Amino acid sequence: STFRPENNVLLEEGVTIVLKLLGYENSDFGGEWPYGQMGIAENIGLLDNVTATQGSYMLRIDAIALLFNALNADTKQGISRYLKPDTYMEKGTRYSLGRLLTILRISFKS
Repeated sequence: STFRPENNVLLEEGVTIVLKLLGYENSDFGGEWPYGQMGIAENIGLLDNVTATQGSYMLRIDAIALLFNALNADTKQGISRYLKPDTYMEKGTRYSLGRLLTILRISFKS
């Protein structure tokens, strides 16, 4: 519970932050940390295109994918996602994200 902006972020820490932004509370996670958080994240699609695994640090590319997925996810209250593919984005957006992530992975390796 200490803010350390210079530290790397574990996948489960990033997932917990995003879930809280989507309206989830500690009581929603149940059980032992981070299994509840990771289960919810998987179920609502937050981990799509995220390559980091539990216990590993996220790369920038993972943070981008996680935040993009959050914008496409419904909140805990069931409010429609922030990005609506039929309104704001062209068809094939998920493919476009995959292509973007591929390009960014190449860039970050250099």
